Amino acid sequence: RKKEHEIVVESSSSCSSAKDPEMWISVDGVVVVQVKNLQWKFRGNQTVLVDKEPVQVFWDVYDWLFSTPGTGHGLFIFKPDSEMESGGESEAINGTK
Repeated sequence: RKKEHEIVVESSSSCSSAKDPEMWISVDGVVVVQVKNLQWKFRGNQTVLVDKEPVQVFWDVYDWLFSTPGTGHGLFIFKPDSEMESGGESEAINGTK
């Protein structure tokens, strides 16, 4: 059985005065994804290392950013990267791809 992890998603966009919203995704208290200029990068993906294993992180926060405050939702997917585990061409460096 695989170990469970604590995942926290934070954003500066929750502040109404935030001109350049940012987002951070932490796993077990360590920031593994930081997205600046979130208003332009509201959809994306990145490969990170969790317990030395590659994990693909996908996000779509368009509604979260551009809907009426308190009504938008974000979509986050965390997928073990089996291609990298089997020796694929992708490389993870310092927790990012």
